[in-house]
Amino acid sequence: MKINGKTLGGFDKFILMALYVEGALSLKQINDKTIIFISSIWYQQWSEKDKSFLNSVIDSIEKARYFFKKGHANNGNKFEAELGKINSHNNFIRLIEFGLVEKKDDKTYKLTEFGHGTGESLVNTMKKRNKEIDKYLFSTNAVARNNIFVDFLLAVLKLSAGFISGSVGLISDGLDAITDTISAFFVWLGIKFHHEFLSTILVIFMLFVAGISATYESISRIIEILNNTVNPINQVPLVVGVETIAILAAIGLFVYQRHIGRSFNNLTIISQSVDSKNHIFIGSAVIIGAVLSLFNIFWVDAIVGIFIGIGILRDAFNLLKDAKSSYEGEKTDFSKYKTVFGDYMNINHLETFRLWILFAIPNKNVNTQEDLIKSFNDMLNDSYIPVISELELLPNKYLDFKNNFDEVINHLIENNWIKKNENRYEITKSGLEHLDIILSDFDDFDVKFSDSLFLKLSDES
Repeated sequence: MKINGKTLGGFDKFILMALYVEGALSLKQINDKTIIFISSIWYQQWSEKDKSFLNSVIDSIEKARYFFKKGHANNGNKFEAELGKINSHNNFIRLIEFGLVEKKDDKTYKLTEFGHGTGESLVNTMKKRNKEIDKYLFSTNAVARNNIFVDFLLAVLKLSAGFISGSVGLISDGLDAITDTISAFFVWLGIKFHHEFLSTILVIFMLFVAGISATYESISRIIEILNNTVNPINQVPLVVGVETIAILAAIGLFVYQRHIGRSFNNLTIISQSVDSKNHIFIGSAVIIGAVLSLFNIFWVDAIVGIFIGIGILRDAFNLLKDAKSSYEGEKTDFSKYKTVFGDYMNINHLETFRLWILFAIPNKNVNTQEDLIKSFNDMLNDSYIPVISELELLPNKYLDFKNNFDEVINHLIENNWIKKNENRYEITKSGLEHLDIILSDFDDFDVKFSDSLFLKLSDES
């Protein structure tokens, strides 16, 4: 968005939205909202015991970036004096120059008439974005409809490449994608006309068919190998390229379907996510077979295929048990259906509390357990956070931060960001530097449509 030829930054928009919704605010109030927003956007810390391989890789990248920025920071008293501070004052000066904001008194700022219209436009745009995401992407009807198109495109891609390359595995995978397309269509009909149990049974039935087919094809291939009747695969790079695209699509569908299935406690969509997960393994087996065929090794993918087939059948049996329990009125445990990506990206509300502690000790002069918990809960109670509120992703204010306090604070102490002095906590120089890096990253950040989409997708609660 441009005002008088000048572009509004992400933090400028954040301030305008806050002033529009809540009226006149002080720098302190804006800074409190900012720290909750930043923690919800990307601030993640992990205990070593909870780290997955993905967590460790991203954590290592973040540490490298941190030390790089730290090495290029200025030294001296000026650097120390500005550590851990949110630079909102300069943004208010900019917004006053733009004619969007004016001072109400010595401590608070309010929108001008021009600024009021701009703030209203920003808030309405974000609300509209949230409704569009929910309508076209994040509903059971939307995910079922979108699945039809993705499966159809994958079927065309796999079959075309399969006939060109002569890859039996790719042709079989393409035929399976056609079956998935038909199945997805009936799932969409079932959801649309409220016959979801029948749709769930259909997906589970197709999983049984896929599991039996994968096992049968693998055994047949082993027999061909023993009889020396295996046909070589042509155009191996094409096979690998197509299946790589298919695997990436399957990963995307798996995360997408699993998120919607968990959000709406919908076993039909969960069943589809299980099918998508299986396609990741099937595609991997086809790639293994194609690559090893270059070295006249044909048995590895067949053995892998047997294990994949057995795994699909196991998933189908587990889903069938859940479907039976659901039909009989028992409650399904949807917590067991989660993704690794959701584990990493999920807006972890306890981590939000950690960043609040790092911020509150030097900026709000609170340093006891009781005061830190109270200040955080006071901030969350009936609080509006731009973007996060529109996307309906506010941290859960009903979490018991008191009972989780030791877990939260110990991580900060172990990293030498906080130290304890009797019953009070103090932030260290290292903690201030760590906080400063996080805050400085926010200066140029703006929430695009893709950010909104991934934020909602990451809230796998």
